[in-house]
Amino acid sequence: MKVALAQINLPVGDFSGNCAKILDYYTRANADLLLTPELSVSGYSPEDLILNKSFVDAAQKATQELAGKITRGGAIVGSPWRDGDQVFNAMVLIADGKVQEVQYKYELPNFGVFDEPRIYAGGPLPKPIMFQGVPLGMLICRDLWYDRTCSVLTKAGAKILLAPNASPYDIEKDVSRKGQARERVSESGIPMVYLNMVGGQDDVIYDGASFIIAKDGKIIGQAPKFVEHLGHFDFDPKTGAITTDLPAANIDTDDEAELYQAMCLATRDYVHKNGFKKAVLGLSGGIDSALVAAIAADAIGPENVRTLFLPSPHSSLESFQDAGNIADFLGIDMHRVEITNPMQSVQQSLEGIINPSGLTLENIQPRLRGVILMAMSNHTDALLLTTGNKSEIATGYATLYGDMCGAFNPIKDLYKTQIYAVAKWRNSADAEKYGYAKWPVMPERVLTKAPTAELRPGQKDQDTLPPYDLLDKILYKLIEQNQGIAEIVAHGYDSATVLQIAQMLDKSEYKRRQAAPGPKLSIKAFGKDRRMPITQSWKRA
Repeated sequence: MKVALAQINLPVGDFSGNCAKILDYYTRANADLLLTPELSVSGYSPEDLILNKSFVDAAQKATQELAGKITRGGAIVGSPWRDGDQVFNAMVLIADGKVQEVQYKYELPNFGVFDEPRIYAGGPLPKPIMFQGVPLGMLICRDLWYDRTCSVLTKAGAKILLAPNASPYDIEKDVSRKGQARERVSESGIPMVYLNMVGGQDDVIYDGASFIIAKDGKIIGQAPKFVEHLGHFDFDPKTGAITTDLPAANIDTDDEAELYQAMCLATRDYVHKNGFKKAVLGLSGGIDSALVAAIAADAIGPENVRTLFLPSPHSSLESFQDAGNIADFLGIDMHRVEITNPMQSVQQSLEGIINPSGLTLENIQPRLRGVILMAMSNHTDALLLTTGNKSEIATGYATLYGDMCGAFNPIKDLYKTQIYAVAKWRNSADAEKYGYAKWPVMPERVLTKAPTAELRPGQKDQDTLPPYDLLDKILYKLIEQNQGIAEIVAHGYDSATVLQIAQMLDKSEYKRRQAAPGPKLSIKAFGKDRRMPITQSWKRA
């Protein structure tokens, strides 16, 4: 049996486009069977669109119409499926021009970015799907992570395990996926084919990286990450032997390269899937906006990126020079727009009422920049990218309606120390190995100068925050590892510093709720991964 694997990018709700793509891959596959990812007809995740009856009806109608065009061999596609008064997450076997079998997802995830039990009903433990006389064991995404579904399928005579997925990316996910898959192969003694979706959907990335494990537990092939791919495998149901044209599985990437590719994919898809062609951002001459500018240029093309340098009386000549050099290196457009006069106008308007000074006066500056950037976005129909990193967002070191202004934040889930590591990687020849021919993309000084918001004379980030190498380690323990203050202090950290950082984290939840979405890169990103109340009285000790 020859099976084709469609690792494809499938926008949510684009039934006609998704079915056309599936049909194109089916036509080009030259195989007995085409396997597509979870919810390939509707895209993943439709979230509460599933509660809209007309959405589910449209998905099923599109699946039925697609079935009529699959007359040679077969295809397995994913769609929400209504059965009586319940809706299921289903994989549908199509052959001979019609739907042959429908299998419902059994294990519904309810953690992190997932809350499937609120919109889907769980199906029964499945039986193998028969195709051309071969019993195929189907593990729909989370079904793979528990032994019960696999055990039932194996006992019922499945000869191979097919695992269609819409599995979100994080920097640690590849290891855990393969670990679970190897366990199922070890338990069952039959090979597994793991197929994942690829693409960005709001704040989630699907990284592809589909793979095949032979019955001896060895990974014999893996599709590339972050791109669409059509692969094949040949399977002998009598012997269990499996071969593939997928590349050798020893694909090794630097963390920095992987994170950068993930952010580019997320940015490209967010811009294009929301109907935009261009992006705009504020270019300060600092490392955060430099990295976002590079991501934008690589994601949607430098000709589609416009930047503004928005100096106040506190902006340095060095920042202007660095911003100009970044724009020149990347080949993107940059204009200088002074905010000194608007600052004075705001101050004059408030005279006799509050006479702004200190932090109030400082925050007027980024808020004016936000107004100007949004005006540029409105006038040019360009999506505004914001440029705050995870360290700043975690501690509230950002101005609401100011530098937080924007529709998407490519670096939202990167700590400041990671920003430096990824920027240094993108600025080096190492990036060329991954298809980024243009380097460096920023002057060396951007990578080495002390970070500053330049909202007052001589300001540096470390006037307000602990050093970033210390701050990020403590934040990682508080956020990703969910450790308490005493637990962190027991690892040798100063108790006053840990308490200060924890309090900053807790107090700034109201800002994070109003922040632009950005791609999930870590095991715990702000948003659905970490759901904290804004209004609460508990204080850390």
